[in-house]
Amino acid sequence: MPAILVSNIENFSFVITFGCVAIIYNLIFLILGVIFILRKTELNYSFGYRSWFSLSSTNRWKWCNKIFFNFTMASQPIFLILNIVIFILSLINSWSFAWIVISFATSIGILIPVTLFIEIYGRYKFKNEDIGPIKPLVENEKLKKQDIDDFFS
Repeated sequence: MPAILVSNIENFSFVITFGCVAIIYNLIFLILGVIFILRKTELNYSFGYRSWFSLSSTNRWKWCNKIFFNFTMASQPIFLILNIVIFILSLINSWSFAWIVISFATSIGILIPVTLFIEIYGRYKFKNEDIGPIKPLVENEKLKKQDIDDFFS
């Protein structure tokens, strides 16, 4: 194999699979971030930063998603470039599997600090805010239950 020092075909398929997954993972985060801003997404159960904390009020939802969006738009281009470089290096390096594992672990592992920041600092920031059921979500749940009942009847 010219210029590729991958030792066997199983290792090569591992590199291709996980290298592409790491790159696609970063691209998906970038695309979803752009869609999130362009759509002006409101509070929902299916899109955006979702946790018990963020879904407990509209102000919390907006704050959590603003922080997560800013983090994503700042970090994901860096990680996309890093993953592409690591992917190329893994094709020409005999320790190719290690490069891919490091690349994928850093891409996912970087989400842990921002999630902890949102959850811990957010609880401190909004500790005096009243928590109650959010009307649009309660109505949406009733409609979902009605749709399910209508489907099965």
